[in-house]
Amino acid sequence: MIKILSIRKPGWIPVTNNINYFVISNMVVAAQ
Repeated sequence: MIKILSIRKPGWIPVTNNINYFVISNMVVAAQ
């Protein structure tokens, strides 16, 4: 998967943002 993201550099930023949003959302839910 890392190789695919490395090959498609223009497409890995949105994926990273989605992962960060997912992690932050879980942290917020866990905090509540």
